[in-house]
Order: sequence, then C-alpha cells, then structure tokens
Amino acid sequence: MSVAQDTFSNFQGGLQSPPRNSFAITPSDTAELPFVTRSIYVGGTGDLTVRLAGDAGQLLIKAVPAGRTPPLRVRQVYVTGTTATGLVGFY
Repeated sequence: MSVAQDTFSNFQGGLQSPPRNSFAITPSDTAELPFVTRSIYVGGTGDLTVRLAGDAGQLLIKAVPAGRTPPLRVRQVYVTGTTATGLVGFY
C-alpha cells in the first residue's frame, strides 16, 4: 500500500487554508466541541444553534441547506434548537 505524499506538510496553515482535520459533531446542551471549528458540514437541512468561538450566547442559524459547509468558528453546537443532521466539524 502506498502512502499519500503531502507536499505542503511543512507549511504553516492559516484560516484561508483548507482544513486538515475533521470530527463528527454530536450536539450537546452541556459539552463543548473537542476543537473549535473552522467550518461545519451540514448533511441534512435544518437549523443550527451554536455558540461561536468568541461569543458567550447562543446563535440560531435557520434553514441551513444540506450539503453546505458554512465557515463558522464554533465552540458548541446545542441539541436544543438544532435540527440539521450529519454534522461534521473541520479544523
């Protein structure tokens, strides 16, 4: 089995760079995400209730279409108010 070569592995990534890692998001009213996201993939249309990286309060984002990856720096996705499914965090 061959190993994929990463010719950019020695470069510092910035916020305009593509994300390098991902994780499945399980919404929770109590637990923060393991990493602050750079974007969130939405697999199934619905609402997102989140807390952004720099905010203390909740933000409701209505009717996010399926297949979208809004560039959101999020520290928490709340189960209450979130109806979107198939969420993946990129960082």
